[in-house]
Amino acid sequence: MAKAPTPKEKVKKPFKPRAGFGGPQPNSGRKSKAEMMGLLALLDKCWSAPDRENCVLHLAELANSGDMDAIKLLFNYTFGKPKETREVSGPGGGEIAVTVRYVNRGI
Repeated sequence: MAKAPTPKEKVKKPFKPRAGFGGPQPNSGRKSKAEMMGLLALLDKCWSAPDRENCVLHLAELANSGDMDAIKLLFNYTFGKPKETREVSGPGGGEIAVTVRYVNRGI
């Protein structure tokens, strides 16, 4: 006679996903490496290296002339986006009042 498992011994059952729930879904997730390489090859074919260089030079000219969108784009790609910070303050910009109450439970 088989011994019943104790609570510490878990019986593992094979995973059987219900139809449409769990597991990989069609057209979801990251594109495959082959798809990305195909896209890169197509871009290389349609947009030559000299054209890309001219585009970047034009972006740099816009930034040098004071175009803030071009400046932000160049800074973000050159140095990375700055870390976002949030300052939390109380009403009127003051400190947040915190009250701590200790309870003695007779321990």
